Amino acid sequence: MATSWNLNRRQFLAGSAICLADSFVSPLGHRPRQELNLHLASSSLEIANNRFIRTTSYANYPAGSVVRLQPDSFTDIRITNSTDQEEFVHWHGLRVSASLDGTPEEESLSVSAVGVLSYALPPSEPGFYFAHSHAMCEHDLSRGPYSGQFVPMVIGSLQCTEHFDREVFLTSHEWEPSVFDTAGNERSLEAMHHLRVDSESEEGEEVPDDGWDIVYRAATINGKILGEGEPIRVRNNERILFRILNASATERLQLSLPGHRFLVVALDGYPVPKPAFVEVVELGVGERLDAIVVMDTPGIWVMGSPEDRHRALGMGVVVEYADRSGKPIWSPPAGTSAWDYLRFSGSAVNAAPCLSNLSYRIERRPSRPDGFERWAMVPLSSAQETLRVGERCRITLLNNSDEAHPMHLHRFPFELTSVSGQPCAGIRKDTVVVPPFQQVQFDVQPDSSGPTLLHCHNQMHMDCGLKTLLSIS
Repeated sequence: MATSWNLNRRQFLAGSAICLADSFVSPLGHRPRQELNLHLASSSLEIANNRFIRTTSYANYPAGSVVRLQPDSFTDIRITNSTDQEEFVHWHGLRVSASLDGTPEEESLSVSAVGVLSYALPPSEPGFYFAHSHAMCEHDLSRGPYSGQFVPMVIGSLQCTEHFDREVFLTSHEWEPSVFDTAGNERSLEAMHHLRVDSESEEGEEVPDDGWDIVYRAATINGKILGEGEPIRVRNNERILFRILNASATERLQLSLPGHRFLVVALDGYPVPKPAFVEVVELGVGERLDAIVVMDTPGIWVMGSPEDRHRALGMGVVVEYADRSGKPIWSPPAGTSAWDYLRFSGSAVNAAPCLSNLSYRIERRPSRPDGFERWAMVPLSSAQETLRVGERCRITLLNNSDEAHPMHLHRFPFELTSVSGQPCAGIRKDTVVVPPFQQVQFDVQPDSSGPTLLHCHNQMHMDCGLKTLLSIS
């Protein structure tokens, strides 16, 4: 009896991608397989004693969990959605086909409400990635990156020449978001439908920061506010590798540990050419960072945000040395130097030629009459938004605003080549913060065709227009 197959476009593309992946690796022989199940469900997260957050999360990976996978294996994915809304799971940093990347913009596979989605991811190189919702939030601040749908994911082990004794994972997030206007009044996005973005304004106009803003009522590390949950217990002279993920929807993350320094050894899971010490680590939304700390200052300390407001919301965790007692101590960092990727740069500039160039200006458009801000990525060259498989392309991002923007390129890592006009080499990433009124350049060499999303990982900026879809042929 013949079997009837009814495939929609997304299902066909996903099946094609899996077949291509299988045929590509077949000369290497049989590859082992591994499984990863994600269960999307409503949950209640206790961030402090008797203080609960209602959210949607990956229920089988509670706060503080880590997904660990092997690099040389196919991964059979099964996503079970127990919610009443369609969802997208994005594999942040992984090289995957557009159909499996988990974004509506790329027409990726989605998991239907109260549905199940299964497919296979191809083998990936070792690294520090994460899975998170890429659903469009629009006026619902309980969806997408505002929710609890995120989990760090490690494939293989960190290729680090520096010795460390053990790993400690720290994942930050903010909760209970609200929108406030310029007068300090809380407003309802759902009632006023403010996230409709239009393009009637003139390009290139300098616009003051008079837009609305997202304000949170709680901040956590591994699902607990500062002072709640278990401390990080350490021994004197122990070398801890802190593996940090900023899983916020909109906020940068800074962390300092009094009396200690961080030796940064990797950014977004890729070892840096030149490890360097810093007093404060800083991560834009979606960035990951690996840093070794030598525990050589016994005491009970607060590792927390240097920003008093952020720390008061709960952004921090207690570090407790063995055989020490008392209240946790916080003191602000002595150094005030700005975060700079260049301190981790190598000296040998990549001489590989770039066969194409794409340039964009990031700008704030004049606010709507109601005060809600709008953003745009304005093309600055004629041959825009088209790349070719196997060809190296240089992308230039010019920030014409007074806000920093964590820009994320889907599906492919890139190499930073210039930051604020200074050459940079050897730093591979998938997310880079473009400072206010500065420029960042990076080179990317796609290895597969299809649409690829480039966007600001600040969800409010993305919802307000700060994204573009690249075409790879």
